[in-house]
Amino acid sequence: SPAPLLLKLMDMEEARQCRSAIFLTSFLSLAFLIWPIPMPAATKEMRSIYAGTRVKLVRLGRPAFGPESLAFDHRGGGPYTGVSNGRILQWKGNRRHLGWTEFAHNYKHRTVVECAAKKKLVEPDGSCGRPLGLQFHRASGDMYIADAYLGLMRVGRGGGLAEVVATEAGGVPFKFLNGVDIDQETGDVYFTDSSTIYQRRYVRTE
Repeated sequence: SPAPLLLKLMDMEEARQCRSAIFLTSFLSLAFLIWPIPMPAATKEMRSIYAGTRVKLVRLGRPAFGPESLAFDHRGGGPYTGVSNGRILQWKGNRRHLGWTEFAHNYKHRTVVECAAKKKLVEPDGSCGRPLGLQFHRASGDMYIADAYLGLMRVGRGGGLAEVVATEAGGVPFKFLNGVDIDQETGDVYFTDSSTIYQRRYVRTE
């Protein structure tokens, strides 16, 4: 009868359309894999990251080397960085071209002759401390320092001699303090100890 024939023809047309849709989807998927669609947004972002000739190498004066982390104070000043001779340096390049100046130091620079500021010797790792992580508490202006050998330290916004805040936790001495961060709302200080056995001098860092 005409009615069943019409239904059959409609089913055949739907099946044909379905096969066509599946084929088109498969073709587009394959085309996307073979000919990827350009990503203008990502390309633009990568161009903005690449600074080209605008990047300027900022050198450290001897005997300091190996700047670790960078920090900026509550006014955006800096950057500040810790270096191999145990000192914290502040960049003042935009202020009459002063370059790097000493911002803070630890007690060893007053008690150990080899660590004195006038000495220009490259001391073994850890002899004069090794500041790694740095972070400012914006409300107080204090800088907290994770020194790999001397523990958690703190220095006021004016710099100078940094005081030791902690050298152990729960009776376990720190061996290798590394990173530090501060909850700016509560003032809580968080830091990492990379090992409970080995000090930094025994760890390959290259």
